[in-house]
Amino acid sequence: DIEYTIGLAKEIQQQVINRKLHPSVRTFYNRTAFQHPTSQEVRISLDTELTMIKERNMTNGDWRRKEVGVDFPFSYVDADDIERFPYAVLGMLYKCI
Repeated sequence: DIEYTIGLAKEIQQQVINRKLHPSVRTFYNRTAFQHPTSQEVRISLDTELTMIKERNMTNGDWRRKEVGVDFPFSYVDADDIERFPYAVLGMLYKCI
């Protein structure tokens, strides 16, 4: 239901503002998805190259580090600011009809 989703999004945003929350980690991954072209009953996803990068406290109002792009393997990021997850994550979604 769209009204429920909008209400939930507003509630989450209000909690972020009230608690003065700020991003601390940004996650990147490469997702490959598999699904039968005529059915949505089963969807399989494989996430690889999972990488977490620390965000820093921004003083200029930005929510993210400007020097960090989206180009894996992020060799320009300081080793203390990056964590590379060495495994793939397999996800399976089964929709009961």
